[in-house]
Amino acid sequence: MNVNIWAAARAFASALRAGHDGPRTSQHRASGTGTCPDWCTSDHRCTAWRRFPNGEHRSRSVSTRTPYGMMTTTRTASVGGVTHVEMLLSVRLDMRDRIAIRQAQLLTSGVDLATRAVLATSAELREVGR
Repeated sequence: MNVNIWAAARAFASALRAGHDGPRTSQHRASGTGTCPDWCTSDHRCTAWRRFPNGEHRSRSVSTRTPYGMMTTTRTASVGGVTHVEMLLSVRLDMRDRIAIRQAQLLTSGVDLATRAVLATSAELREVGR
């Protein structure tokens, strides 16, 4: 991987971390026969409260219209406590096939790189004061 690109991605992730002051604690509430985190919908989308072996808590999906298309994000957590974020990105590509293919390749690489930088190791997070 190009060292300059990785350095830029890490700087980008650091700037995102420094500028975001989101919630840091999770409260729980009873729902049905189990306990759901405060962000869980606690409705038909949540299969964890029914104690299904592979059940998961699910947040409401948040959709955001962007200049390039639409982004939808949903937070999930397994009954074992492993959390994930599901992201659906719908992007308008150029009508010319050759350009659309290249745009798709670059988007895939860029999203992967940004994700790796944001999820950098905890040692790197301590560097930026988190």
